[in-house]
Amino acid sequence: VCLYVWLLRHLVEFKELKGVFDIRNGYTPSKNNQAFWTNGTIPWFRMEDKRKNGRILSGSIQYITPEAVKGGRLFPANSIIMATTATIGEHALVTVDSLVNQQFTFLVRKVNCSDLIDMKFLFYYCYVLAAWCRNNTNNSSFASVDMNGFKKIKIPLPPLDIQKEIVKILDNFTELEARKKQYEHYRSELLTFNDMGGVQWVPLSDIINFMNGKGHEKNIDENGKYVVVNSKFVSTEGRVRKYSAK
Repeated sequence: VCLYVWLLRHLVEFKELKGVFDIRNGYTPSKNNQAFWTNGTIPWFRMEDKRKNGRILSGSIQYITPEAVKGGRLFPANSIIMATTATIGEHALVTVDSLVNQQFTFLVRKVNCSDLIDMKFLFYYCYVLAAWCRNNTNNSSFASVDMNGFKKIKIPLPPLDIQKEIVKILDNFTELEARKKQYEHYRSELLTFNDMGGVQWVPLSDIINFMNGKGHEKNIDENGKYVVVNSKFVSTEGRVRKYSAK
């Protein structure tokens, strides 16, 4: 990780966002025209989709018909959506041709920039862009991002192979985090018995003897044979140990 941080800082050029991406606003087709919404086949994304399905989206809660698309022009797959009003900074990678509501701005990679940036790399860099957006809003009754400034943000463009390696590293961290959340969910499920019959409940004091610990700091001895269980021992899962001969 440290190697790629160094590479990112030293083997990199910067370009303005508008030089690499077409930046377009989303919109909502008229709700009064049922022909736009009945038996739709085109994904139409809102904040609810991101909340329900995460930051990589391939299907939406609501779909629209081709008649609802202005000029028949969809936003292409593998584009980024970034909330530039309301819940500012929330973003996702959209992997299908689609439309999005007006809360989001689409970042569509320019045709001549396909060799400059990997979209999954931009997806991760959007955490940096999101922080900029939250700190650069127009002061009005309805908060919105300073879009003139947004388009001029300079983003790093390390060589494409380095971008892909950075993505691989961050994907691994994301997978580990997802596994941790999955483990915590199932641990909670397996240890919850409120709605189950045939389970006996007893006071802890009926089955456990309680004894207080005591300080051993004055008796620390690196040659001691007894492990001193202190807060550091617990917080490091036993990796940091002290010993006592008493």
